[in-house]
Amino acid sequence: MAALVRLTAIYERRGFDISTGLNPAHVYGEPLAPFTYLFKNGEAWSEAAGIAVQELYFFEALAEAWHPRHILIIGNSFGWSAVALALIFPQARVLAIDSCDETNTAQGLEMTNAIAAEEGLTNLLAVQGTSPDDLAQIAQLHNHGPWDMIFIDGEHTPRQVERDFRGGLSLAAPDALWLFHDALNFGLLEIIEQLGQECQLIFQSLWRTPSGMACLVPQALVTQVAPVLHAFSGSGAIFNHMRDMGRFGTGERLLKALSSYPGQPSPSPP
Repeated sequence: MAALVRLTAIYERRGFDISTGLNPAHVYGEPLAPFTYLFKNGEAWSEAAGIAVQELYFFEALAEAWHPRHILIIGNSFGWSAVALALIFPQARVLAIDSCDETNTAQGLEMTNAIAAEEGLTNLLAVQGTSPDDLAQIAQLHNHGPWDMIFIDGEHTPRQVERDFRGGLSLAAPDALWLFHDALNFGLLEIIEQLGQECQLIFQSLWRTPSGMACLVPQALVTQVAPVLHAFSGSGAIFNHMRDMGRFGTGERLLKALSSYPGQPSPSPP
């Protein structure tokens, strides 16, 4: 069963309405529309958003090409990514950590572990902790690692991304794959590429993911994962061409055309 189908059922059984995978052009250009939000009683349950549908699809494609044994996720929120990766990589042990300093993130940890128990996901554990300070202790306490896939989705600043990477480096397998969420959206590509050059890892931007994910790939994994990464990156030149189309008004014209189509709601006044 596709991850999105099962995830939707899991969270709806817990009383949530889900918004995910929306086209920004359908909601007046809202850039966060592709990402996953939980709602209860019409109100957003968490400040943070989960990964988008296309990013779920990326992980499913990756799972067909490669089978990590230990996965670390930095940033859990309400567990959408953690549950997804536990479903998509059933042979891997998945450990998610969160500092729990945002609304409902402590409840999100509890909910993630409750979902794991109810859904029989014995490969999933979510714990409170801060990266990088608590990584070594958590790894030792839970006998987890060395990590061969690290998904960094915590605080989206260059400084914190560098700290997350350096803190996990000694605990990661030599051939670990590093994935960074929101790399393009938060201007993190430069620091990620610098870290890759320093550690002789191959840098790749995944332009075809809504958050603009990026990855650092060890040479030992290139043969296995390159076709998947290429499918979700494509050409940087074409990406820039599409961005220029948006810069010069193509997106705005499309939005106006959609909103004026018979039967569609008119844009709200400013």
